[in-house]
This record gives sequence, C-alpha cells and structure tokens, in this order.
Amino acid sequence: QLTGNQFSENGRDGLYFNLPDGVASMGGTVSNNTFVGNGGLEAFYIYQDAADCALNITANTIATHNHHGIWLDNFSSAQYTIVGNDISDSGTGLAITAEPQAGTVTLDITTNVLYQGRDGIHLWAYESARIDARVIGNEIYGHDRLGISCDARSTGATVDTLIRGNHLYGNGQDAGYGIGYSAIECLEAGGALTRSRILANRIHDNNGWGIYSESSESVDIRYNRIDHNQGGVYVATDDESTVSFNNIHDNYFSYYVAIYRHELANGSGTAVFAQYNYWGPIYTTAIESGSNPRELPFIYDRWDSLALGYVEYSNWLQESIDTSDEDGDGLTDLYEGQRDLDPLLPDTDGDGLDDQTEMDFWGVNWDGDADGDGLINVLDPDSDNDGAPDGLEVSGGTDPSDPADAQVRVYEDGEDGLILGWD
Repeated sequence: QLTGNQFSENGRDGLYFNLPDGVASMGGTVSNNTFVGNGGLEAFYIYQDAADCALNITANTIATHNHHGIWLDNFSSAQYTIVGNDISDSGTGLAITAEPQAGTVTLDITTNVLYQGRDGIHLWAYESARIDARVIGNEIYGHDRLGISCDARSTGATVDTLIRGNHLYGNGQDAGYGIGYSAIECLEAGGALTRSRILANRIHDNNGWGIYSESSESVDIRYNRIDHNQGGVYVATDDESTVSFNNIHDNYFSYYVAIYRHELANGSGTAVFAQYNYWGPIYTTAIESGSNPRELPFIYDRWDSLALGYVEYSNWLQESIDTSDEDGDGLTDLYEGQRDLDPLLPDTDGDGLDDQTEMDFWGVNWDGDADGDGLINVLDPDSDNDGAPDGLEVSGGTDPSDPADAQVRVYEDGEDGLILGWD
C-alpha cells in the first residue's frame, strides 16, 4: 500500500514498478499521492508480466509530465480499478496497453478528471491480447487530441468497452486540416476486434467528431447528448450499428470557405439504424418539409455515395431527450423507464446490485427469466430461486442464473434458524 506520498521534480519517472516474468503476484493500493513535474516519461509507470496482478489506483493528483500521467504496460493478465484521480498536463493522461499474448486486462476507470494534456485515455490491445473496460463517469477536457481512444491494433486483439456517463468537451485542439481529433474514437486493425457500447455521455464543443467508430462488429450509441462538435457521429461497421435516442445537433466544421454539417455519417456499405433521435429544431423542420426517406444535408449515406449504406432515420423525435439520472446509478431516467426499472431507486429490485451493474452483468439477457417465475432477471432479486440474492452471488463468484451453483447458508445453531451469513 502506497499512500499519502509526494513525488516531484525527479529526473525520470515519479514511480516505476518492474514486474518481470516469474514474479508470482502484485496487489494493493496506490492512493492519495501527488506526482508533479517529474522530468522523465511518466508520473507512474508499471511494466507488468507477473502471474497475477490486481491494483487499485485511487485519488492521486498527477500534473506536468512529458509522456504519460499513468502508463500500465501489461504482458500478462491484470485487473485495475482506477478511480477519482486528477490528471493534468501529462501527455496521455491514462494509457493502458495489453501487449501481444498478454491475456485479458480488466479495467474499471471511473470518476477521474483528465484535462489539458495531449490525450485523455488510451486503451490499446495488440496481437491475441484483450482489454475489457468500463469507462464511466469521467470528466475529460481540453486535450490537444483525443478524449477517449479504444484501439485493437493487430490481428487477434480485442478491445471491449462500455463508455457511459462521461463528460467530454474542448478536446481536439490540434485541428490540422479543418477537423481535429475525436472526443471518443474506437478503431481496429485487420483481424482485430473493437466492440463498443457508448451510452449516456455528454459530448460537446470538441474540435473533431463527437464519436468516431470503425469496426467489424456493430457499435451501440444511445442516450448521448452530442452537440457543437466539428461533426456529430461517424460510424463505419460491417454489422448494422444502432444510433438511437440521442440528442445530435449543431455539429459542423468549416474547410476553407465551405461549411460541412454532418450530424451522422455512415462510412461503410452497411446500414445504420438511427431512429428515435432528436436532430434539433432546424433539421427536424427540414425532415418534415418533404417526403422521406430522402437525401438530407446533415446525414451522409447512400444518398451521397452508392458505396455506402443508408442511415435509417425514421421515427425522429420532436423534442430533446431528457438524459437526466435522478437516482445517480449511471442509467438515464428514460433508459430505466423503457426497462421498467425505477428511475428513483439505484437498486430497483433490492438484490445488492445497483441497476447499472445489473444491466452490465446480464447484458442481452437482462429481460430473460432464469427461474421461470415471471420476473425478468433485472427485476428479480433471486434470479435462479436458490435462496441467495443476485448481488451476493455476483460478489461471491457464483452464477445467479444457475441454482446448482449456489452460496451455502451458515446457521447459528439449528435451533432458531438464524442465518449468520453465507459461504
């Protein structure tokens, strides 16, 4: 445990961990430290090839470094929880790499503030390595280039990300030719895979696309507020992507004397499902002024180039979508209402899992019914009816959809039936 220290004005890194092959494990917490003005590459660098690595990086203040604020360079599997750090003026604020053959690197990146560096967050996986990341509730602003970058960079690499509830603004200041870097960028090389869910983010006033995604699999973009960027959403995927229930408006860029107004651009031959979006008052009026579907000045698709798929923009909305989150569980009130979750309770079914964590856990099976009792999984406090609440099973590593994989009750003495706990 490394807590409450100050690392400043060193000639190289502030803190350097070298964990070569053969090291059995590393774990612990790095918290409430200050890293300022170390003249080398990083404030905090880990070279990691240990058999087992699990580290919490919490509430550190990091400022004024040349290369990275935090760089976690992984050659084997690892788990990191990165929460509540303040990272500024430090090249790439947070960089996590999964090097070739590294296995799986699991990340929880939440409630950090990253600002005024070169880039905010980079997640890069190389050959046969995998990154599984939750990037939630961060504030990222004022960078020269990217806000969040998720990149599967070589054959067999996978980057699977949930990007939810972040606030990105003022990024992409290094504009180059008219349009700068994107606030959120998800890319993949040939033979690699990037899978992204981009939900309920606030993305505005960036000097590049609000969201830019190129991947073989579909991307899920919903419940975001995307406005006043130099381009709204760019999607180029082999499978049909979903861009729905967003507020997308007032995104444009100028190039020489021309002004380009692209709220949504399709960069592939596959259709994009883009129903139930609010396009702002001007473009809503434009849509309704003629027959549909047709070429629209703010959507770039097959109407502009026969090489592209259509953007299916029907069922547009007449007014802005409310993206508020009254119970603070990371899910918008609209999203919860559509799934019969209570927007005023962070744990609707009282099973010990907040609604966001429960939706993430069940994924596409959120509305299944594991025990056949008529309650869908996300509303059932004991989804397999084995007597153990779902939250207890998830925290204990058992499967809440399988009654045969159960926690065991521990009784006091067999007389009064008092349950002391679970094992």
